[in-house]
Amino acid sequence: MEATIKGVRFDSRRHEYWYMGKHVPSVSEIVGLLSLTDKRWYKPWHCQRGSMIHWLTQCVDEGTTDSDEVESVYAGYLKAYEQFLREHELHYDLTETPMVNPQYLFAGTPDRIGTLDGEHMILDIKSGYPSDDHALQLGGYWILVGEYFRRKIVLYLRSNGTYSILYKDLKQHDDYPALFLTALFCYHQKHGKPLVQFIKSLNEKKGVAI
Repeated sequence: MEATIKGVRFDSRRHEYWYMGKHVPSVSEIVGLLSLTDKRWYKPWHCQRGSMIHWLTQCVDEGTTDSDEVESVYAGYLKAYEQFLREHELHYDLTETPMVNPQYLFAGTPDRIGTLDGEHMILDIKSGYPSDDHALQLGGYWILVGEYFRRKIVLYLRSNGTYSILYKDLKQHDDYPALFLTALFCYHQKHGKPLVQFIKSLNEKKGVAI
């Protein structure tokens, strides 16, 4: 079942998702449960940098950013994104749009959904270096959005103005979607909300018998 944006409420201050009045976990929460990457070296400014770069790239897409006026610390990342746009044919259908998978009851906000060089894709923008968590995110977003988007792409922007792309073609039997679903079940169990009971409560609210 593909994602829906209907009935989803996202609290940006707390980074919490709600669906039909009930809290649902996010992709990042589920990925964090497995902790595949050592977070000890992470600094608060890493998150700040990522948020700023996401905002700046969205401004570029909307045509509201002048690269000459961007702070020098972010100028290289912005240059890298602009180079990426020049070198590829892109069309975005959705940008930073909160959505939920009503079958598995988890939510997320893919950075971009659309086409890249004529292929349907989900695009994630990163300012750090590749990690195991990113691969798990690939599986999570593929399940969130649906099989129609067979290509999941991670765009790594560098401070020196260069970029790299990680392509991942996902199939249902691949390890990452299965691992993500395992983490999802563990999340609901850990928080005392077995997934079957949670789905049943939502279906009852919608008047659906299971």
